[in-house]
Amino acid sequence: MRRRTRGFSLVELAMVVAISGLMVGFALQSQQTTGMGNCYESSRIQLQDIRGAVERFARVNGRLPLPAARNAGVEAVTYGREAASPALIDATGGASFGALPFQALGLNSSYAGDCWGNKFTYVVTTALTTGAGYSNTNILGNIALKSSTTTTVNNSIAYAVISHGQDALGAVKLNYTAASHGWCTGATLKHLNCNKASATVAGAGFNNGKNAGANYFDDVIIFGGKPQWVVNGACNNAVALGCSAGSAISDNGQTACGTTRQWVCQGMGGGTNSGTCSFANAACVPLVNGACNNSVTFACSAGTSTSNVAGSCGGNATWTCSGSGGGTNANCSKANAACASCALPWGGSLASGSSVLAYQTSSVTCGNSCVSQSRTCTNGSLSGSYTNASCSVGTCAVNGACNNSVTFACSAGTSTSNVAGVCGGNATWTCSGSGGGTNASCSKANAACVVNGVCGGSGGSCSAGTVGLDNNETACGTTRSWTCNGSGGGTNATCDLANAACAPVVNGVCNNTTTFACSAGTSASNVAGVCGGNATWSCNGSGGGTNATNCSKANAACAVNGVCNNATTFACSAGTSTSNVAGVCGGNATWTCSGSGGGTNASCSKANAACPVNGSCSTTAGACTAGTATGDNGLTACGTTRSWTCNGSGGGSNASCSIANAACPVNGVCDPSGGCVSGTYQLLFNNNYSCGSNPYSGAGCFHGGCEGFDRIYNCLGSNGGTSQNNCHITDPAHWDGSPCCGAYSC
Repeated sequence: MRRRTRGFSLVELAMVVAISGLMVGFALQSQQTTGMGNCYESSRIQLQDIRGAVERFARVNGRLPLPAARNAGVEAVTYGREAASPALIDATGGASFGALPFQALGLNSSYAGDCWGNKFTYVVTTALTTGAGYSNTNILGNIALKSSTTTTVNNSIAYAVISHGQDALGAVKLNYTAASHGWCTGATLKHLNCNKASATVAGAGFNNGKNAGANYFDDVIIFGGKPQWVVNGACNNAVALGCSAGSAISDNGQTACGTTRQWVCQGMGGGTNSGTCSFANAACVPLVNGACNNSVTFACSAGTSTSNVAGSCGGNATWTCSGSGGGTNANCSKANAACASCALPWGGSLASGSSVLAYQTSSVTCGNSCVSQSRTCTNGSLSGSYTNASCSVGTCAVNGACNNSVTFACSAGTSTSNVAGVCGGNATWTCSGSGGGTNASCSKANAACVVNGVCGGSGGSCSAGTVGLDNNETACGTTRSWTCNGSGGGTNATCDLANAACAPVVNGVCNNTTTFACSAGTSASNVAGVCGGNATWSCNGSGGGTNATNCSKANAACAVNGVCNNATTFACSAGTSTSNVAGVCGGNATWTCSGSGGGTNASCSKANAACPVNGSCSTTAGACTAGTATGDNGLTACGTTRSWTCNGSGGGSNASCSIANAACPVNGVCDPSGGCVSGTYQLLFNNNYSCGSNPYSGAGCFHGGCEGFDRIYNCLGSNGGTSQNNCHITDPAHWDGSPCCGAYSC
């Protein structure tokens, strides 16, 4: 018989049976509900579109999308986009939890959530969100599907998308922005679809009756295995580990020079693997160690000469012989020739690097100076041009000249006829000229005679000598100290004189019971002050005692008339607030501003705030039973919600109001390839059959080698829309000629 290109695996068949059972249960239950039927059908249609978008994404990108952040509001740039950071989503047990990434799936914002205004929850096997994980044929999915809290239907779900139903347990609104991601905890079946603590989702028959209890379930869910398609592995030998199709496996890991890197490009979805792929690594460079040839400057026995430095005579030339191919370098040197000495013009020689002073001429006349230069020998070459080893100056006439700042000193000539003289007199001498020059007679005053310092009879005075250090003390009870300095080598005298004894110390003390009175000291700086203020004064001490500067006594109070401040309850512009009566909302608060010091009282009042009114919604769209209507969105179209606010007054609370408009009609339309283009899928007849060598029993059984299916269903309209009935899809049976049993034929 003919072979089909691909059959269903047992896992896929089990998933189809489970899904079909759940859909039938959902459809039957939906016929029994009225309030949420439209939303249920709308959400189911959305989820079928989402399933197709997820599988298209996987085929294009070679992976499943990551969830979007659950707490990204509709204005956020991350709304409906794959999470860029793990912190934006949650992960447990190899699964990632978050909102549906409808933008990544190429869907518009109407697919962000269900018709109850809640975001769809998206759960995905984390490993399948990367290309490497998705291409691994051993990874299918690790999300468990349960039909009850104790019954697991499938352990290898790749992804699931969930609407949390009318009760919205575990759901978040489309504009949810709280820091928490809004998950739930609990032990019922519904809690499995909003509890991120385990990689488990729930799918069960619709049950929202008032006696449902722990079996209450109104969630709508789609789920799927890992989408598969055939990709044959193909090599790309232009780069290491390159694959034109498939992913690289079986890498030999060779990277060394002169070796070959080998690997295989693995196919996917049942596709074949490539043959052995290969990439030649770079050829190896021969290893050469640098070696010096020190007999020749800058020469190498092996390697390349670099870093050449010639050096100077008597020193060394240096260089490096660099190796190659990973070889070592060698540091090399060779001694340079010794430096040559230089012959001097007046005989003898000068060593290289040394200098000598030479003169332009051997002599000059009186009044002129000898001109010299330094000549240096550098490796046999003598700098400069002067040729004389010495130079002399001819004799000149010198007139004697005194230097009277120093005894017996001459600025010119020679000192003779020196007479020291006595203290207080003069020293004399002669500065004799030479070469026919004149003599000069010189003198300098001698130091004064010795005077010893002697103290005077009063403080800071001297009988002989001059006053030196003086502490200038004059205060009572202290001592005046000074020195009388001698002169001409005389001695200094140290002098002391006691000052008069001090009077008794009296510290000023205030007597604040009496204006301007002192308990000790003298009253000063008296200021009378004004009524209601203070009189102030100081009590000054004596004999070096301290002053008291903070003396004060309160003056009699001034008369104050009470004055109301009606801008503020119980406030007075003058006087003291008394007899305070708060009053009631809408009435008056009253009080008295009492005068003082004989002043008059004032009676005061202020109107209290109006009584609060809380806003209250009306059953009529856009209206309020209490408060003022604002923020009305004015929506009246089918399937929308009219919303407004009833604002309270006088501090009363505001009320948020909404009324759902009638749902829009949906016409049922059959899809020729199976399912419904629109409307609710209602299965009437379904028969899957396959007859092999062992016959099945019961109606619809076939013998021989035929296989196929036959299905009849309705696409039901809703909200007043029309239905399309008896939609029919069949897979033609394939028959090898053997007879079939029952009422069917092949």
